[in-house]
Amino acid sequence: MGIDDRSKKLRPRTGREVSDKTGVIDVVLDCPQNLPQVFICVMEIEQVLLNLLKNAAQAMGDSEIAAPRIVIRAMHDGNMVRLEIEDNGPGMPEKVRRRVFEPFFTTKPIGVGTGLGLSVSYGIVVEAHKGEMFVDSKEGVGTTFIIRLPVTGDD
Repeated sequence: MGIDDRSKKLRPRTGREVSDKTGVIDVVLDCPQNLPQVFICVMEIEQVLLNLLKNAAQAMGDSEIAAPRIVIRAMHDGNMVRLEIEDNGPGMPEKVRRRVFEPFFTTKPIGVGTGLGLSVSYGIVVEAHKGEMFVDSKEGVGTTFIIRLPVTGDD
């Protein structure tokens, strides 16, 4: 995937915007250029981000949000870099939000999801990268996944 900093849109290599069933999802990138360095395995963090984007797109497509939007933010947060992936989808009830990182927990129909994506993502962030991962969600408003990764100290 390529990121066009001028248009603030995330586009697949085909040149099309990320789509859901209703059309196009507006993806906004809000990342300053002067963030401190974090030591990561790029492929693993890419897997986490793509999983979060795919889940957001599916949730918005299933609920037919009129103007679907995902905002990706990055900021310096103490001794961490904080990433937020926020959508304006249907949100989650509290009983679902509490369980989203559990292995094999899914709200999707049989054959659509394994219930491993968020569990694996959590393991990548927390165990492999010594970071933190949280989710905030309000039904009818949307969901924000928060990832915090430690800075290297080698600014």
